[in-house]
Amino acid sequence: MGKVFVVQLPRRRNPQTGEFEEYDISIASVYGTLQPPLFGRKGAEFTTVPAVHKIRSELKDYCDDDSILALGDPAAIAVTACVAADMNRGYFSMLRWDGRTRQYVKLDFSTRP
Repeated sequence: MGKVFVVQLPRRRNPQTGEFEEYDISIASVYGTLQPPLFGRKGAEFTTVPAVHKIRSELKDYCDDDSILALGDPAAIAVTACVAADMNRGYFSMLRWDGRTRQYVKLDFSTRP
């Protein structure tokens, strides 16, 4: 089984309590072992060169069985997908939340013809 690389784990306000809580992403574990988030809560506040080096280091063994959990800052998700594709011959998978079915859906991408 592969790994699920969590880009960022933002918090949301609970409408009943008003308290902030993290998203429950445990359902994504059907696609692999959940990895710690690549970015903290302030994912947009990074400079590109250190971010790319960090992601490259974290995704050094990225392979066809792995996926990226598309949660958090769109810029952080985009750079993570770019690095994953670069590290894996142009191929990467992304998990996207489907609100209708209330589960993650795996999308496979290839950046090469």
